[in-house]
Amino acid sequence: MSDTLTLYVVDEKKLPTGRQGLSDQELHDKLVASVQARGARWGQLEMDTLDFAEALEIIDEQMGGTKFLPVFAFNNSPNNVLGDDSNCPSFGYFSPEQVRDLKASLDDVPNDFIEEIESADDDTVGTVLHTLRSAADEAARRGYALAILHT
Repeated sequence: MSDTLTLYVVDEKKLPTGRQGLSDQELHDKLVASVQARGARWGQLEMDTLDFAEALEIIDEQMGGTKFLPVFAFNNSPNNVLGDDSNCPSFGYFSPEQVRDLKASLDDVPNDFIEEIESADDDTVGTVLHTLRSAADEAARRGYALAILHT
């Protein structure tokens, strides 16, 4: 079964930043609705979540193996309002500052690695890399955040 991972470029100032007495699930739902209403959908991936996570791990290794990419793509939120151990579905998020770091790291992925994944029979890693790179480029250009909605 395939999952949908949708990447949004969004102005962080327009997203909820406080818990306001909401449960993790209620806050997650509010964040998702805000991203969908106020953000620009910049990419969409239809794939199994485990395949997405594996592709992120492979790309992260090329970025230095810090786990920055897979952790933030699954468990981060504006001002970390969902916390590190939230009891709700995954929410991926890179603040404008983190987007700049992400863009720089993706720009530094070695060309031989890109050529290797582009010539592979399974294009999952290449598709994830190009989708992330496009969204990070646009978010950085605008000075915006990048959200990854998992549905």
